[in-house]
Amino acid sequence: MEMSTGMIQIHGIFGRPRLSGAALLACLLSACGGQTRTSPVPADLTACADPRPEVCAQVYLPVCATRDAGLASDWKTYSNACTACADVAVYAHRAGACETQ
Repeated sequence: MEMSTGMIQIHGIFGRPRLSGAALLACLLSACGGQTRTSPVPADLTACADPRPEVCAQVYLPVCATRDAGLASDWKTYSNACTACADVAVYAHRAGACETQ
């Protein structure tokens, strides 16, 4: 290990420095909390709000949630609204299971 400005750096297999502990934490926090959808959510959907839930009750009240899948969105059925919004890719949901095609 190497000390650098009061931070411990973790080295990879070839001795190249990786992210310091603080940089890794900042990276993880920005990736988890940085997904903010700027376009409006349609009226028939309920938007997921931040902070995202970390613990959900195991209650079966299915919702159909829309997830950001890069360039497009996809739909997935979750057991309830809490579990849907716990997935950071989900930005909105509606009551009931998704229709199969």
